[in-house]
Amino acid sequence: MSLFFFQDINDSLISNIEKKVKLTNDYKLFDIETYDSFEQFSEGAKITLFKSCGKIVKASLIGYGTTGSLKQEFYFDTLGLYYVKEELRLNNTNNINTSRIFINNDIIIRWIENDIILSNNKSAFEGKIRSLNNSEVVIEFKGGG
Repeated sequence: MSLFFFQDINDSLISNIEKKVKLTNDYKLFDIETYDSFEQFSEGAKITLFKSCGKIVKASLIGYGTTGSLKQEFYFDTLGLYYVKEELRLNNTNNINTSRIFINNDIIIRWIENDIILSNNKSAFEGKIRSLNNSEVVIEFKGGG
């Protein structure tokens, strides 16, 4: 009985997070800052910050390397990071590897990779998010789902 209860809570949280992501992506009045970076990717990267009332609500990174590209999107609300989407494209293939990470109160509540749920809650891999200086995000986990 408690397993279903926790599953219902996670499903509700996931649904709310998906709605917040959609609202963020539909909003068109952000203050936008764009930066070029050549520190982590051999062919460079573009970092875009989407701000509302001076606070970052979305950060996007697109990095290019000799073997492909990486796109990452980070979504923030007043409590911190709540969603991460990552797409990895390899050159000379049509394959796109996609990861989606749903976060509640700094705890990873669901991790989906290529439409396969790797974990439905933190106990499967003890997922934890840390924000460092409000500019760097570290995702830590142990074990496997």
